Amino acid sequence: MTADEIRHLNWDLVRKGVNQADQACATTRKAFEEGHGLVFLYGGFGQGKSLILKIAVATAVQANKAGSIRQPGWRVG
Repeated sequence: MTADEIRHLNWDLVRKGVNQADQACATTRKAFEEGHGLVFLYGGFGQGKSLILKIAVATAVQANKAGSIRQPGWRVG
């Protein structure tokens, strides 16, 4: 992921009603915000799986969540 992606990716970027990505996003976001759980994403090409996982990682880094990967001295913003 790039620093730009980490700064700008957010849950609102997942399109609603196009495929099942909005449902996968809601489930992933809920597990992320509750701080526990397991999410298994699967499906065909172009369903939004990679985007949803990138958003989860970017959100963790933005919030300085324990376990997120940060370089020493790196800041969001």
